Amino acid sequence: MAIRRDGAAVRKRPADTEAELFDMGLLEQSVGYRLRRAQLAIFAKVTQELSELDLRPGQVGVLTLIERNPGITQVEVCNALGIQRANMVTLINALEERGIVERQAVAADRRSNALVLTAEGRRLLRKAADAHRSAEAAITRRLGAAGRDQLLHLLELLTE
Repeated sequence: MAIRRDGAAVRKRPADTEAELFDMGLLEQSVGYRLRRAQLAIFAKVTQELSELDLRPGQVGVLTLIERNPGITQVEVCNALGIQRANMVTLINALEERGIVERQAVAADRRSNALVLTAEGRRLLRKAADAHRSAEAAITRRLGAAGRDQLLHLLELLTE
């Protein structure tokens, strides 16, 4: 049993957070707050699934974009995924050091580098995709397939 600030006793479940012990006011009905909480919960699950591969969700996003668009430049990846350019350099450096990504000079623009996955990068991304599918399956179990599709549609409406 836990006691809220207003003195009410509440039964604490394993999934409860400290925030549930407080009156959250307008946050309870805030789309932004609920999206952020859902994003944190989902990222925790995905991060757990990816931990044995020593990858983070953002890295998998970058690897996926490179795999699907060989030769894409760092700037194009930044623009497509909304990543700060300064953060991209560090991220690509780390992936290159692990032998997952290669930078290749772009003949038409010597200031740019084309990005491609190495054989090891493709192998690792296949494993990461399996982990990602596992996390997505957990979401589908909670929402149902129709609920998941509806959520994706609603999120798309918010990002247009």
